Amino acid sequence: IDIKNWYPEAKSVLICTFNYWNSTLGEKRLYLKGSQVSKLLKIRHRKPSNEYKNNPNHVYKVTRYSMPMPYQKEIKVILKEMLAEFKQIDPAINGKAFVDTSPVMEKPLAIKAGLGFRGKNAIVVNPDIGSFFFIGGIALNIALDSDEPKKFKGCGSCNLCVKACPTKALSEYKLDISKCITAWNYVKMQGIPPFIKKHRKTLALACDICQEVCPYNKKTDTPIVKQLEPVTIK
Repeated sequence: IDIKNWYPEAKSVLICTFNYWNSTLGEKRLYLKGSQVSKLLKIRHRKPSNEYKNNPNHVYKVTRYSMPMPYQKEIKVILKEMLAEFKQIDPAINGKAFVDTSPVMEKPLAIKAGLGFRGKNAIVVNPDIGSFFFIGGIALNIALDSDEPKKFKGCGSCNLCVKACPTKALSEYKLDISKCITAWNYVKMQGIPPFIKKHRKTLALACDICQEVCPYNKKTDTPIVKQLEPVTIK
Protein backbone atom coordinates (compact mmCIF):
# COMPACT_ATOMS: atom_id res chain seq x y z
CA ILE A 1 0.00 0.00 0.00
CA ASP A 2 2.85 2.39 0.85
CA ILE A 3 5.19 2.42 -2.13
CA LYS A 4 8.04 3.55 0.14
CA ASN A 5 8.07 0.06 1.60
CA TRP A 6 9.15 -1.06 -1.88
CA TYR A 7 11.27 1.97 -2.85
CA PRO A 8 12.18 4.05 0.25
CA GLU A 9 13.35 7.05 -1.80
CA ALA A 10 9.99 7.48 -3.56
CA LYS A 11 8.60 11.02 -3.58
CA SER A 12 6.33 10.66 -6.60
CA VAL A 13 5.15 8.03 -9.05
CA LEU A 14 4.94 8.21 -12.83
CA ILE A 15 2.14 5.86 -13.85
CA CYS A 16 1.49 4.78 -17.44
CA THR A 17 -0.91 2.68 -19.49
CA PHE A 18 0.32 0.48 -22.36
CA ASN A 19 -2.39 -0.66 -24.76
CA TYR A 20 -2.07 -4.20 -26.12
CA TRP A 21 -5.35 -4.40 -28.05
CA ASN A 22 -7.92 -2.26 -29.86
CA SER A 23 -11.15 -3.08 -31.66
CA THR A 24 -9.61 -2.64 -35.12
CA LEU A 25 -7.65 -5.88 -34.72
CA GLY A 26 -10.66 -8.20 -34.89
CA GLU A 27 -11.11 -11.47 -32.98
CA LYS A 28 -10.10 -13.95 -35.67
CA ARG A 29 -6.50 -14.17 -34.45
CA LEU A 30 -7.69 -15.14 -30.97
CA TYR A 31 -8.86 -18.59 -32.12
CA LEU A 32 -5.96 -21.03 -32.06
CA LYS A 33 -5.58 -24.79 -32.35
CA GLY A 34 -4.08 -26.67 -29.45
CA SER A 35 -0.75 -26.95 -31.30
CA GLN A 36 -0.72 -23.17 -31.77
CA VAL A 37 -1.51 -22.57 -28.11
CA SER A 38 1.51 -24.72 -27.25
CA LYS A 39 3.68 -22.52 -29.50
CA LEU A 40 2.30 -19.38 -27.87
CA LEU A 41 3.10 -20.73 -24.43
CA LYS A 42 6.67 -21.45 -25.47
CA ILE A 43 7.02 -17.89 -26.75
CA ARG A 44 5.83 -16.73 -23.34
CA HIS A 45 8.37 -19.06 -21.67
CA ARG A 46 5.72 -21.30 -20.18
CA LYS A 47 5.53 -25.08 -20.39
CA PRO A 48 2.55 -26.23 -22.50
CA SER A 49 0.13 -28.43 -20.60
CA ASN A 50 -1.00 -31.83 -21.82
CA GLU A 51 -4.43 -30.32 -22.50
CA TYR A 52 -3.05 -28.61 -25.61
CA LYS A 53 -0.54 -31.30 -26.55
CA ASN A 54 -3.22 -33.99 -26.52
CA ASN A 55 -5.68 -31.87 -28.51
CA PRO A 56 -3.54 -30.28 -31.25
CA ASN A 57 -6.47 -29.66 -33.60
CA HIS A 58 -9.05 -28.56 -31.03
CA VAL A 59 -9.77 -24.82 -31.32
CA TYR A 60 -9.44 -22.60 -28.26
CA LYS A 61 -10.02 -18.92 -27.75
CA VAL A 62 -7.03 -17.22 -26.13
CA THR A 63 -7.06 -14.06 -24.11
CA ARG A 64 -5.81 -10.84 -25.67
CA TYR A 65 -3.16 -10.11 -23.07
CA SER A 66 -1.43 -13.40 -23.90
CA MET A 67 -0.85 -12.36 -27.52
CA PRO A 68 2.07 -9.90 -27.13
CA MET A 69 5.59 -11.03 -26.33
CA PRO A 70 6.15 -11.43 -22.54
CA TYR A 71 4.86 -7.98 -21.67
CA GLN A 72 6.47 -7.54 -18.26
CA LYS A 73 9.92 -7.69 -19.81
CA GLU A 74 9.00 -5.41 -22.72
CA ILE A 75 7.37 -2.78 -20.49
CA LYS A 76 10.27 -2.83 -18.05
CA VAL A 77 12.62 -2.06 -20.97
CA ILE A 78 10.45 0.90 -22.03
CA LEU A 79 10.25 2.27 -18.49
CA LYS A 80 14.00 1.93 -17.93
CA GLU A 81 14.63 3.78 -21.19
CA MET A 82 12.35 6.56 -19.94
CA LEU A 83 14.24 6.71 -16.65
CA ALA A 84 17.53 6.94 -18.55
CA GLU A 85 16.14 9.96 -20.45
CA PHE A 86 15.12 11.60 -17.17
CA LYS A 87 18.67 11.13 -15.88
CA GLN A 88 19.99 12.94 -18.95
CA ILE A 89 17.89 15.93 -17.90
CA ASP A 90 19.10 15.71 -14.30
CA PRO A 91 21.66 13.08 -13.18
CA ALA A 92 20.29 13.30 -9.64
CA ILE A 93 17.02 11.71 -10.75
CA ASN A 94 16.70 8.07 -9.83
CA GLY A 95 13.85 5.61 -9.64
CA LYS A 96 12.58 2.05 -9.79
CA ALA A 97 10.32 0.64 -12.52
CA PHE A 98 7.38 -1.66 -11.87
CA VAL A 99 4.76 -3.67 -13.74
CA ASP A 100 2.24 -6.13 -12.30
CA THR A 101 4.98 -8.50 -11.13
CA SER A 102 6.10 -5.99 -8.48
CA PRO A 103 4.43 -5.60 -5.05
CA VAL A 104 2.95 -2.25 -6.05
CA MET A 105 -0.78 -1.46 -6.20
CA GLU A 106 -0.74 -0.14 -9.74
CA LYS A 107 -4.53 -0.02 -10.22
CA PRO A 108 -5.26 2.44 -7.37
CA LEU A 109 -2.26 4.51 -8.48
CA ALA A 110 -3.61 4.67 -12.05
CA ILE A 111 -7.02 5.78 -10.78
CA LYS A 112 -5.44 8.36 -8.48
CA ALA A 113 -3.47 9.72 -11.44
CA GLY A 114 -6.65 10.17 -13.48
CA LEU A 115 -6.00 7.37 -15.99
CA GLY A 116 -9.36 5.69 -15.51
CA PHE A 117 -11.99 4.47 -13.08
CA ARG A 118 -12.63 1.13 -11.37
CA GLY A 119 -15.17 -0.79 -13.41
CA LYS A 120 -17.72 -3.22 -12.04
CA ASN A 121 -15.40 -5.96 -13.30
CA ALA A 122 -12.71 -4.66 -10.88
CA ILE A 123 -10.55 -3.55 -13.83
CA VAL A 124 -9.34 -0.01 -14.55
CA VAL A 125 -11.35 1.41 -17.47
CA ASN A 126 -10.63 4.54 -19.48
CA PRO A 127 -13.59 5.90 -21.51
CA ASP A 128 -11.33 6.79 -24.46
CA ILE A 129 -9.13 3.70 -24.71
CA GLY A 130 -11.15 1.00 -22.98
CA SER A 131 -9.45 -1.45 -20.62
CA PHE A 132 -7.17 -3.59 -22.77
CA PHE A 133 -4.00 -2.07 -21.39
CA PHE A 134 -1.21 -2.94 -19.00
CA ILE A 135 -0.27 -0.60 -16.18
CA GLY A 136 3.31 0.17 -15.28
CA GLY A 137 5.29 3.00 -13.80
CA ILE A 138 8.34 4.41 -12.13
CA ALA A 139 8.69 5.39 -8.50
CA LEU A 140 10.86 8.50 -8.57
CA ASN A 141 13.10 10.13 -5.98
CA ILE A 142 11.93 13.62 -6.97
CA ALA A 143 8.76 15.46 -6.02
CA LEU A 144 6.41 16.23 -8.92
CA ASP A 145 3.12 18.08 -9.09
CA SER A 146 0.41 15.44 -8.94
CA ASP A 147 -2.43 14.98 -11.41
CA GLU A 148 -5.87 14.97 -9.88
CA PRO A 149 -8.27 12.02 -10.14
CA LYS A 150 -10.78 12.70 -12.90
CA LYS A 151 -14.53 12.50 -12.61
CA PHE A 152 -15.64 9.87 -15.10
CA LYS A 153 -19.15 8.82 -15.98
CA GLY A 154 -18.09 5.33 -14.99
CA CYS A 155 -20.26 2.25 -15.40
CA GLY A 156 -23.52 3.91 -14.45
CA SER A 157 -26.37 1.42 -14.60
CA CYS A 158 -24.50 -0.90 -16.99
CA ASN A 159 -24.14 -4.38 -15.53
CA LEU A 160 -23.09 -6.33 -18.63
CA CYS A 161 -19.83 -7.66 -17.23
CA VAL A 162 -21.47 -9.00 -14.08
CA LYS A 163 -24.18 -10.73 -16.11
CA ALA A 164 -21.73 -12.14 -18.68
CA CYS A 165 -19.26 -13.74 -16.25
CA PRO A 166 -19.76 -17.49 -16.86
CA THR A 167 -18.65 -18.53 -13.38
CA LYS A 168 -20.46 -15.76 -11.46
CA ALA A 169 -17.16 -14.46 -10.13
CA LEU A 170 -18.32 -10.84 -10.35
CA SER A 171 -20.66 -8.78 -8.27
CA GLU A 172 -20.69 -5.00 -8.63
CA TYR A 173 -17.08 -3.76 -8.23
CA LYS A 174 -16.08 -6.99 -6.52
CA LEU A 175 -14.30 -10.10 -7.74
CA ASP A 176 -14.43 -13.52 -6.11
CA ILE A 177 -11.00 -14.67 -7.19
CA SER A 178 -11.79 -18.31 -6.35
CA LYS A 179 -14.33 -18.31 -9.21
CA CYS A 180 -12.31 -16.32 -11.75
CA ILE A 181 -11.12 -18.22 -14.83
CA THR A 182 -8.18 -15.84 -15.27
CA ALA A 183 -7.08 -16.30 -11.66
CA TRP A 184 -6.76 -20.04 -12.35
CA ASN A 185 -4.65 -19.38 -15.44
CA TYR A 186 -1.32 -20.38 -13.91
CA VAL A 187 -2.65 -23.39 -12.03
CA LYS A 188 -2.11 -26.92 -13.32
CA MET A 189 -5.17 -28.82 -14.50
CA GLN A 190 -5.19 -31.04 -11.40
CA GLY A 191 -7.32 -29.75 -8.55
CA ILE A 192 -9.19 -27.14 -10.57
CA PRO A 193 -12.91 -26.87 -9.71
CA PRO A 194 -15.13 -28.57 -12.31
CA PHE A 195 -16.92 -25.32 -13.21
CA ILE A 196 -13.55 -23.72 -14.06
CA LYS A 197 -12.22 -26.78 -15.87
CA LYS A 198 -15.31 -26.86 -18.08
CA HIS A 199 -14.59 -23.41 -19.50
CA ARG A 200 -10.92 -24.16 -20.00
CA LYS A 201 -11.95 -26.64 -22.67
CA THR A 202 -12.77 -23.66 -24.91
CA LEU A 203 -10.89 -20.78 -23.28
CA ALA A 204 -7.10 -20.98 -23.23
CA LEU A 205 -4.80 -18.75 -21.21
CA ALA A 206 -7.46 -16.99 -19.15
CA CYS A 207 -10.65 -15.15 -20.06
CA ASP A 208 -11.65 -11.80 -21.59
CA ILE A 209 -15.43 -12.05 -21.31
CA CYS A 210 -15.96 -9.27 -18.76
CA GLN A 211 -13.92 -6.91 -20.95
CA GLU A 212 -15.38 -8.05 -24.27
CA VAL A 213 -18.89 -7.03 -23.28
CA CYS A 214 -17.81 -3.66 -21.89
CA PRO A 215 -19.20 -0.81 -24.06
CA TYR A 216 -15.96 1.14 -23.60
CA ASN A 217 -14.07 -1.57 -25.51
CA LYS A 218 -16.40 -1.71 -28.52
CA LYS A 219 -14.83 1.09 -30.57
CA THR A 220 -11.19 1.78 -29.78
CA ASP A 221 -8.33 2.63 -32.09
CA THR A 222 -5.60 3.52 -29.62
CA PRO A 223 -2.16 2.83 -31.15
CA ILE A 224 -0.28 -0.12 -29.73
CA VAL A 225 3.39 0.13 -28.84
CA LYS A 226 5.36 -1.97 -31.33
CA GLN A 227 6.81 -4.20 -28.60
CA LEU A 228 3.28 -5.13 -27.47
CA GLU A 229 1.70 -5.87 -30.84
CA PRO A 230 -0.05 -9.27 -30.98
CA VAL A 231 2.14 -12.06 -32.31
CA THR A 232 1.06 -14.19 -35.25
CA ILE A 233 1.04 -17.92 -34.53
CA LYS A 234 1.19 -20.23 -37.57
